[in-house]
Amino acid sequence: MGSGSGAAALVLARAGARVTAVDLSTALLQQLSERTAREGLATQVRTLHASMEVVPEDEGPFDLIWSEGAVYNVGFDVALRAWRRLLVPGGYVVVSDLSWLVDDPPGEVQTFWRTAYPGMRTVTANAVACAAAGYRWLGSLLLPDAAWTAFDESQRERCRDWRTGGPTPDEAAVIAEVEEEMRLRASFRATYGYVFYLMQWPA
Repeated sequence: MGSGSGAAALVLARAGARVTAVDLSTALLQQLSERTAREGLATQVRTLHASMEVVPEDEGPFDLIWSEGAVYNVGFDVALRAWRRLLVPGGYVVVSDLSWLVDDPPGEVQTFWRTAYPGMRTVTANAVACAAAGYRWLGSLLLPDAAWTAFDESQRERCRDWRTGGPTPDEAAVIAEVEEEMRLRASFRATYGYVFYLMQWPA
């Protein structure tokens, strides 16, 4: 769900899964189709142009619904409710979502994320939401700092290139926001992070 150009979809397909990649961007789905063709995985991955919370029920049922860094687009609770009808009994949901790791984060970082991602919650609050939606909570896994570091290095390089090209005022505003996010991450990395949530729909 929210497959983008298919980083996760390709990993799952290489592991032997048959994958339905759902995204609203036709351009990204086209990129995924080209990547699967190059890797000889075209028969294992099909694309579906749709919003993740309104996938038709007849597209399923699925053994596993996987979504990395995309559920914030519709909301954690909305997604879990929408996906129940798509799962086989005993099917699994794996979602990664930006989450607070402390109950009372410092004001500066809280203010930033209240605007950037108002639905951001603690791991405990998401576990409660999981149970409220009828799922069995299997646990969570915090993405390691090394993943953030690699991502930030890539972002920093892109921002430098973008500035060199003479950005428009709108582009400059985006660069400033990205750089502010990286600054906050460096200062407050212990207070929030990306967390994988593992859930199961009852058999």
